Order: sequence, then C-alpha cells, then structure tokens
Amino acid sequence: MSKFLMYLHLKEGSLHWWLQRLSSVFLFVLFLWLDFSVFLLLIVVLLYHIRAGIETLIEDYLHSDSVKIFFFVVLRLLIIYVVKITAIFFLI
Repeated sequence: MSKFLMYLHLKEGSLHWWLQRLSSVFLFVLFLWLDFSVFLLLIVVLLYHIRAGIETLIEDYLHSDSVKIFFFVVLRLLIIYVVKITAIFFLI
C-alpha cells in the first residue's frame, strides 16, 4: 500500500470529521446562493452530509457488528430511495 493510502487509512476518523465540516460549509454557501440550477448539487451534498452524520452515530452508539451492518444497509437504501424520488421530481 502506498504511503499516502496508509496515511489516509490511519487518519480516517479525522478525514471523516473534516469532510463533514466542509460539507456543512458548502451546504451553507449553496443555500445562500439558492438557484434552481444548483438545487441538485445542494441535494447531493445534503445527502452526503446526512449519510456521513448518521454513519457516525451508528459507528459510535451501536456495538453489535450485525446491527451496524443492518443499519448501514438500511441507510444506503434510504439514500438511494431519496435520490430516486428527487430524480423523478426533476424529470416531471
């Protein structure tokens, strides 16, 4: 494994923390500049931010691996469903 990938693996928690903070700032900027053309980008970043936050809650507060996997799968399915509904909304 390259040194860069090893560094990212060791710093995974702090990278996750920074990505959550950057996505929240990005959401704030997109919300202030709310235009129909950037609305889809706002939804994509919002869904990433929500997924990252809920994954952190699952990792921190659930201790059984099987329960964690179940909720990770449910979370991914919910995100896919929201993306599908959003795409249908934009196509109509």
